[in-house]
Amino acid sequence: MKSKIVTILNSLTSSRFRRNTVVQVRADLVTQGLLLLATPILTRLFSPDDFGLAGLFSIAAAFVAAIATFRFDWSIPSAKTPRDAEVLLGFSVLSTLAFTLLLLGVFTIPEQAVLFAVFGLAPVPFAPLVPILAFASSMFAILSSVYVRDGNLHFVSQSKYIQSGTQLFSSLTTGAAGLGASGLVLSYTVAGVAGVLNLTRQLPRQMWLGVTYFADYGRILRQYVRQASLSTAVNLANFAFNNSLPLLLLLGYSTYEVGIYLVVMRLANTPALLVSGGISSSFWSEAARLAKTDIKGLRKFYLKVVRRLALFAAPLSVVCLAGSFVLPHILGYDKWQQTGVILAACLPQIVGAFIFSSTNHLIVYDRQGYQLLSDMLAIGASIGALAMAVVFKLPFWAAVLSISSMMFLSYLLRFALHLKANRDMGRCHEV
Repeated sequence: MKSKIVTILNSLTSSRFRRNTVVQVRADLVTQGLLLLATPILTRLFSPDDFGLAGLFSIAAAFVAAIATFRFDWSIPSAKTPRDAEVLLGFSVLSTLAFTLLLLGVFTIPEQAVLFAVFGLAPVPFAPLVPILAFASSMFAILSSVYVRDGNLHFVSQSKYIQSGTQLFSSLTTGAAGLGASGLVLSYTVAGVAGVLNLTRQLPRQMWLGVTYFADYGRILRQYVRQASLSTAVNLANFAFNNSLPLLLLLGYSTYEVGIYLVVMRLANTPALLVSGGISSSFWSEAARLAKTDIKGLRKFYLKVVRRLALFAAPLSVVCLAGSFVLPHILGYDKWQQTGVILAACLPQIVGAFIFSSTNHLIVYDRQGYQLLSDMLAIGASIGALAMAVVFKLPFWAAVLSISSMMFLSYLLRFALHLKANRDMGRCHEV
């Protein structure tokens, strides 16, 4: 696998892109590899219901993180001046703090039971951890964007090491203590905070001054509000695109089955993250540069990366299909019998995410609306597929396969929209 990754990296342009990608891939290789090796132990310490319940609360935290900054942090890498970047950072941090305090209030009032009842769940003692996890997720994204702007992802990778080690140690400890879903959510939260603290320690002090530039907030809002509004809408749609499936499945199936799905997707996505996860940040940084200087070069660069990832997706598919026969035995057969067939059913979504997710860069064309369109179509198609599965009482694997296929088609649509956005920008530059 390592030689394949090196081949991909060596074929890409720009020494800075290659350097950042190697740093990110190395970090993902270690962090995801540790969690992958520990999974057979964790599946014996936690039940599918534990993973299902903890996963749902993690999704709730991710939803808050998707809107807490109004996605002004997405504009930091492409901000016109260092001052703009500092003010965008400050506004994002203050916005995140406000949302965290609001969410703490929501998850500590008696009426929170209404929120859980929507999905047929009872209130849980670890609910107040959700705002803290959301805050950590938002802050990690905000601070990472600063390093993306500088083109130096070393500290981001270092923070991933810390997150992974902390999560692994916390999960094993809480699992051995029999804390169940509460232990998983606690481990996610502690790991998130640890990663943010490391990024904060490395951030230049000058960047924090943006929090105090209140006089510039009005100018920044006027200058970036359109881009940020579109980015927020796109991010919400992207969140729904990536996280709606467990929630939708819960409406027709049990937390036990949803827990199996979440564990399978985490395992199946690990090989993809080893390559595409590292490429994502460095690709975005390189795409932002090429969009300003060489629009045709960006198109060639994009197609080259997609082709290489598509070639690598073939052996990944073989590994997933072969793994479906042995996975239940690795995880502990009694509780995890369905994991093999669910892994096979998830294959279209896994392949689509592997090839296209890491190269998403519609924001550099100011065409977030395109992504919003593709995500909304994917969500609508997924809801329709799930409704058909529930109406006809299809087994869980069939529902997953139908939705997974819809997701793959939406990735192909997003690929076509990238090419259209590039072509449109090229015409504007010619004029």
